Amino acid sequence: MHEPPQTVIDRLREFQRAVRDVVIQSRKRPAMHAVSRHSAADTIYEIDTEVEPLLEDFCREWAKTTPLVLIAEGIETENGVEGVKTFPEGMPETEAEIRVLVDPIDGTRGIMYDKRAAWALAGVAPNTGRPGRLSDINIAVMTELPTSKMGLGDVLWATRGNGASGARIDLTN
Repeated sequence: MHEPPQTVIDRLREFQRAVRDVVIQSRKRPAMHAVSRHSAADTIYEIDTEVEPLLEDFCREWAKTTPLVLIAEGIETENGVEGVKTFPEGMPETEAEIRVLVDPIDGTRGIMYDKRAAWALAGVAPNTGRPGRLSDINIAVMTELPTSKMGLGDVLWATRGNGASGARIDLTN
């Protein structure tokens, strides 16, 4: 990967901050728990559909400097293949530099009913040409998606060989 690990962490944290903002704002809109569609991997709720465009825009922007393969539920290629998409769009997977595994809202059911926090999860691995495993991830970031009663939220990140770090974010500002 040609980007320094801290740059990758900063990118992922910024994306996850945007996801957290969408989740917080979604409380003001009714029916975020409504089913939007079913995919082969999961049920996609209205709250998920609010985040999917953010994820695709994030990947399009990142791909301007780093070609990537996105692996995420609910994402589809132009040909309807679910779960894996390349950026720039249409590029062969073999030309990607990295694989980005994302679950923008891990814990959708709990957070959409405001019952328990969820997490935005992301990991980055080199693109070795094979599907990859979680053990291939070199950089990971997770951001807590708070319930309405939470005034603080945690953000945690780690890079292989450099340990883990974290921050507690004041959500009342």
